Amino acid sequence: TVLNASNEVAVNSFLERKLRFSEIVPLVSSVLEQFPGSPSNSMEAILEADRFGRSATELELKKFS
Repeated sequence: TVLNASNEVAVNSFLERKLRFSEIVPLVSSVLEQFPGSPSNSMEAILEADRFGRSATELELKKFS
């Protein structure tokens, strides 16, 4: 879930020409390394992981600009 959310934000930034294609993997990898990890055993946990992926990617994007 974190991977998918982060990748969606990264690809969208690429399509908006805010990120180079070669920066997508390093960006998403950086976000995945930050995720503390937790079981996705409830809908709330899944939604929280998605929120984390999206917000952490937005923050990391500032480092690539």
